[in-house]
Amino acid sequence: MTNEQMERAIEFLLNAQAQNTADIGKLTADVQGLKEVQAQTSRDVMTLASAVSELANTVARVETQMVEGFTRMEARMDRFEAQAESDRREMREASARASERMDRFEAQAESDRQEIREAVEKLITVSENTRSFAIDIARTTIETKERATDLDHRVTDLESKQ
Repeated sequence: MTNEQMERAIEFLLNAQAQNTADIGKLTADVQGLKEVQAQTSRDVMTLASAVSELANTVARVETQMVEGFTRMEARMDRFEAQAESDRREMREASARASERMDRFEAQAESDRQEIREAVEKLITVSENTRSFAIDIARTTIETKERATDLDHRVTDLESKQ
């Protein structure tokens, strides 16, 4: 091999070494960038996991509050139903007493009879309104339970997707 060929070979090797060094430097920078992206992704995943956990805790807390609310609502409905039954019994008794009074006091003026009838009608209206209110509360309770169940399913779906 001649000196010229030797110099060209050495120059080629030096250029190749310089290119390899530059490529290694670029690869090192790329790897460092990937490490930073991976670290950010890890932080994002941790933040998301924390948010999901917080959401699950909030849903559980809301669900507990709703169950307690439903329990109180059911107890109120029971009391309303008992009161409505008591009101109906009292109305029947009042109606019976009114009929007895009307029979005994037929001689009384027509205005007295009309007043008693109006009182009975008001009692019946109150009873019907009470029963209607209890039915509305029951419907609202059922709708609220269905919403809570739907919310629970959504949270379960979100948790299962992770």
